Amino acid sequence: MVFFEVAFTLHRRSHYDRSTTAQALRDVLALKGLSIDDRELLAQAVEVFATIGGLSFADAYNAAYMRRRSIAAVYSWDTDFDRIDGLTRVEPA
Repeated sequence: MVFFEVAFTLHRRSHYDRSTTAQALRDVLALKGLSIDDRELLAQAVEVFATIGGLSFADAYNAAYMRRRSIAAVYSWDTDFDRIDGLTRVEPA
């Protein structure tokens, strides 16, 4: 949760652009003394966030998680998922 808050604060509150935010997040992940569960998944989420404009970090994380688990569809009203290659958004009825 803290990592998500850092991403949100840098990008939305501090108005860092997407590439600056992504680099700051990469720098945090590179800290050797910091214990982070599933560092690789967070790193993949940072790359999704960095490459798909307009996508929140939370959505980028969900996309990275779904890719890792070979999940190809998501039920959501969030049209941001439409921009993610290999993922199909299904609008709930």
